Amino acid sequence: MSDHPSEIRREYLDRPLRRSALDTNAHGQFSTWLQEAIDCPCLDPTAFVLATTGNAGPDARVVLLKGHAGEQMVFYTDCSSAKGEQIKQSDEVCMVFHWRELDRQVRVQGRAERLDEGTEQEYFASRPLGSRKAAVASRQSQPVANREALERAVIEQEDDPVKPERWGGYAVVPHTFEFWQGRAGRLHDRFRYVRDGESWRITRLQP
Repeated sequence: MSDHPSEIRREYLDRPLRRSALDTNAHGQFSTWLQEAIDCPCLDPTAFVLATTGNAGPDARVVLLKGHAGEQMVFYTDCSSAKGEQIKQSDEVCMVFHWRELDRQVRVQGRAERLDEGTEQEYFASRPLGSRKAAVASRQSQPVANREALERAVIEQEDDPVKPERWGGYAVVPHTFEFWQGRAGRLHDRFRYVRDGESWRITRLQP
């Protein structure tokens, strides 16, 4: 097999996604697909690419979904990081979930808003001790002299670290979802949900 990118390809399984089988609520459809990704099991089913736009242009990275309830999709981070600063400049973000084992992708567009202090405190307290210490010791996206300096900063943390003000979470309130199901011959199924008042308008898109 050639290792040239232009010659690397695979055929998708032929799993149809029919309009009649879709949930009328985008969040309901997402919950169904997320649970199927967990049950599959897919590797890191809650991982998604978070795309933001700041004054310097677009940026993207992989983060983990930590909550999906009602109209909100939640993730946590250092809010003084690059992504946090970019969200301050523009709260419009895009989330992309890719479940390779199921030949599925979900794109979500919405607005990100900072969670309240009580919710952030509760989640921070639930994290493993090592994760809490790292969150306090590391100033995400900032330069560091070397790995040893970073590890030393973690060791110096107290056994019951307090959540720093800069660390917290965001709730993304989506206005658009797109569900993509890979099909044989690249004739994929795509459905876009757009918020329309209290309901969702569903449109089939060409692949």
